[in-house]
Amino acid sequence: MTNEELVKQYQEGDKQALETLIDNNTGLVYKIAKNFYTEKTNSIDYEDLVQEGYLGLMKAAEMYKCDYDGRASFSTYAFQWIFQKIHRFLEQKNTNDEVSLNAPAYANDEEGCNTELMSCLDDVNYDYENVEEQVFMREIRDNIHECMNEYLSLKQRQILDLSYGIDGVRPMIDKDIGDLFGVSGSNIQAIRKYSLRKLKNSKWGMNEGRKLYEQL
Repeated sequence: MTNEELVKQYQEGDKQALETLIDNNTGLVYKIAKNFYTEKTNSIDYEDLVQEGYLGLMKAAEMYKCDYDGRASFSTYAFQWIFQKIHRFLEQKNTNDEVSLNAPAYANDEEGCNTELMSCLDDVNYDYENVEEQVFMREIRDNIHECMNEYLSLKQRQILDLSYGIDGVRPMIDKDIGDLFGVSGSNIQAIRKYSLRKLKNSKWGMNEGRKLYEQL
């Protein structure tokens, strides 16, 4: 059974499907946690990072839109949530250690989602050369997955998903994406720009996309 089928069953009330989904994606959680576990974070228990990753995975299972035709694969979607959950845990841990051992944790909303995660977009300086890329990607979000599936490779699609937060989660900077793919941030930037050029020069980009871009 695919990840997407398991998520659909879980969202329909099958709790066993979530357990199977977690078992099937344990490797992904450990891989991302391992990327964060360096000499700079060795004061933090590796298993704590893994547990945060599982929380991100479960949140992804709740939020994933199974019936959206243009959706990314669940693994790509979960990749973002797991990364961000661990990242926010480390940021909070570092801040608490510097300010006070008794500093309060970030408030959670009723669904248990970290509200700081969803509100921090405006505070991050993403490494794009100009805002046109961001505006262009945001405006074509409704049909971008269809175009990406037709014109881009899986890796190119994943990098654009992670760079722009197309599925509604926090975008990641090139360096962080590079760490997860095992390449440099400049390599990710080059792939991202090449992928955008492919979209803009595609049949879609020369028609619907160009009309939209000219309106920006």
